[in-house]
Amino acid sequence: MQFSSLYTELGDRLGAYDPAVSTDLVKLKRWINMAQQYICGKRLWPFMLSEEIIQTVTDITTGTIDVTAGSTTVTFSSAPSVSVTDRYIQLSTSQDWYKITAHTAASTTATITPAFVGTSNLTAGTYTIRKLLYTTTTPLVQILDIKQLVTPVRIVSQSPREADFFLPLYYDAGTPYYYIMSSPTSAGTPQFSFIRSPDTVMNMMVRGIKNLSDLSADSDVPVIPSPWQDAILNIAAFYGFQSLDDTRADTEFKVGESRIKDMMMNYSHDLGRHRVMQSITNDSNFGLQWALPSDFGPEVPW
Repeated sequence: MQFSSLYTELGDRLGAYDPAVSTDLVKLKRWINMAQQYICGKRLWPFMLSEEIIQTVTDITTGTIDVTAGSTTVTFSSAPSVSVTDRYIQLSTSQDWYKITAHTAASTTATITPAFVGTSNLTAGTYTIRKLLYTTTTPLVQILDIKQLVTPVRIVSQSPREADFFLPLYYDAGTPYYYIMSSPTSAGTPQFSFIRSPDTVMNMMVRGIKNLSDLSADSDVPVIPSPWQDAILNIAAFYGFQSLDDTRADTEFKVGESRIKDMMMNYSHDLGRHRVMQSITNDSNFGLQWALPSDFGPEVPW
């Protein structure tokens, strides 16, 4: 069902809002998008899955570097060919790391923070530039798993309570087997670090739950499968009737929740898998067969 059909139907259902009136149309569209966000937030739905290959980045150590004591400007003898903004740099005079806050691709100068702590100028010093934080180009709400693509090795998530995303700066570069979540970007996209920092370019498959974009164009269609798109109208009508202080709001909400429950029980993107529930006392070569409640619904395999 297209966005235009949804807000037209919602206007008819509410009776008090006309899609032909611009102020009413803004409200109808907002309630539909709120409803879709609500439904998609109820569960990790398979239709919200996203996969993306990211490529790791190795350290940059080419050439030498000059920096004046107390300065925030560094000068490279050999300009990095790509922008290294938001990467971290370590200078040969200490083990301290600095964040590069500004750099243009192929430029010989960059800005760091904080200012260089050396008491004397560094001339023709060595350096290491390291990419600490990775993200996906596809906006994600959360990451489910990361794995190498050259081998079947899965990168294991480390708890931020037991480690922190700066660990790759403390260790020498090597083969990464772990990752740690960091604070999200300003747009809310998750960021992560590899431990150790990769010493070779590797392809990594990142799977996660994508960030849902609002419907905007009339021809846009919901991400929710069509058999259950009526739930969007029920939940959107709940918001609309709430604005009117209409008692029909509760009825629409209950119907919407019922349709969401139907989707939880019946929707699966893997109907080829044959699931059989048997009695726990059944003697078979496959071990005990655990019976689940009738309203449990199929589990979604990740």
